[in-house]
Amino acid sequence: TDYAKKNLNDGKDIYIIMAKVMAAVALLCGTIILFLMKEKKDALSMYHQMKVNDEMLRAAIGKSDALILIYDLKTRQLRCLNPECVEELSLPEIIENAPEQILQFLPEGENSKRQIQDLFASLEEIRGTQVFQLVFEDGEKRYHYQIRISALLDDENKVFQCVGLAENITEQLVMRQEIEIFRQKAGTDYLTGLYNRGKGTELITELLNNMDPETESHAFIILDLDNFKGLNDTLGHQTGDAALQDVASILQRHFRNYDIICRLAGDEFVVLINNIPEEIVQKNLEILLKKLNLSYGQEKTVQISASIGVAMAARDGKDFQTLYQKADEALYEAKKSGKQTAVICGKK
Repeated sequence: TDYAKKNLNDGKDIYIIMAKVMAAVALLCGTIILFLMKEKKDALSMYHQMKVNDEMLRAAIGKSDALILIYDLKTRQLRCLNPECVEELSLPEIIENAPEQILQFLPEGENSKRQIQDLFASLEEIRGTQVFQLVFEDGEKRYHYQIRISALLDDENKVFQCVGLAENITEQLVMRQEIEIFRQKAGTDYLTGLYNRGKGTELITELLNNMDPETESHAFIILDLDNFKGLNDTLGHQTGDAALQDVASILQRHFRNYDIICRLAGDEFVVLINNIPEEIVQKNLEILLKKLNLSYGQEKTVQISASIGVAMAARDGKDFQTLYQKADEALYEAKKSGKQTAVICGKK
């Protein structure tokens, strides 16, 4: 009958729909299986790569003489990654509540406690990389450590973790002190290679004692760097040392080999320009000041320049002390007038 035929056709349609649904489900399942297989393959590849990277890191750490540290500011947990250094220093691999607990592994004393407290207190303010110097006393022995710390920032630009590299530089400092003693005897400044204070003063005094005031004129100059403290505070003493070396190199290239150049102390230099007419001193030093306009840093840039005070021998004096005093007064005027300038004693 027509009713039976209709029921039969409806039944066929249901089977067709069910077949289509099953085919779609099978296709979807196949796609998911293929996707999962690819994900598994990628995960395995990533896992193997991580194992390789981990082994490479362990190998690098194993060869390092420095102690590698990771500190989490939230949990206050400190991890020590170099097994050999950890064993040598009798440190555990993990130190909980590190700002307090690490003190039990260091020489006792207020000096140790203060240094550690200052170090951990400054971690939240670190940006980029910063170098810390720590000195611990154990009886008559002193140990010097240099810790280079890099900060990791979160999405809010706050420090959440720090990675540090701690090195025992005691032997290096002893060697440097021995070299410094040798160079002091040789009359050379250890950092710049210029004459040191003692040798420079000796050579200038000898030249002044033998000068002819009637036919000779010497320029005694004091050169002081502008914003050198700001450079040290912002970019660290290593950058400051590099700047002093750069300044020394510029001075050596600018002046003649028979002029006397010495690093007196810190960022203060003294130069005796041998037998130069006073009328060309100002122009000579203006050229020098342009060369000494230097910039350091990348993310944070710091500018330094120089100010110069000049005294003329024999007009302003015939001995080192008198000329130094006069040149220092001129240097004060140069600083007061806006820095990055040269002032000759007695001239505005």
